[in-house]
Amino acid sequence: GLLLLYLLRAKKFTLRHQHLEMLVNERTRELQDNMRRLEDEVLERMQAERALKESEEYNRLLIETMNEGLIAFDDCEIILYVNSKLCEMLGFARNDILNRPLTDFLDDANEHIIRQCIRKCAAKKHRLSPREIMWTRQDGTNVPTITSPQPLFNQTGIYTGGVVVLTDMFGGTPSNL
Repeated sequence: GLLLLYLLRAKKFTLRHQHLEMLVNERTRELQDNMRRLEDEVLERMQAERALKESEEYNRLLIETMNEGLIAFDDCEIILYVNSKLCEMLGFARNDILNRPLTDFLDDANEHIIRQCIRKCAAKKHRLSPREIMWTRQDGTNVPTITSPQPLFNQTGIYTGGVVVLTDMFGGTPSNL
């Protein structure tokens, strides 16, 4: 009877061991599959980040080498970004333009025109036709431009600022108009 009891316990132990081994193998396969999926996700993310970086570099190159001046501003009309062409057009260093009101570079009449354009853009949530705007250079001379203000909105449709593209009407020759 003792031998039979021992054999029954050994059999039960073996079955239990086999069952646990099967569970461990199953869990190991699940973990390996999860690991492969995570590796794929990491690779995809790295490729997406690389593509985004390349796209950002390309867009920055386009903006910095375009023949028009570009200003990005917030909803309070504070300048957040300018490209090199704008600095050249107005005769200022980039740091002397950034964080200043957009209107610092306009006389009263042109300030009124640009603010009216920006308000209309923001209220109607669409682009307006370009306008002739006279910008003021650092040396006090005027730069006649075709100015195209465009509003920017967040995902919920709230106005967050805009961009202005300036085309110098006389190709870089300062004017005292």
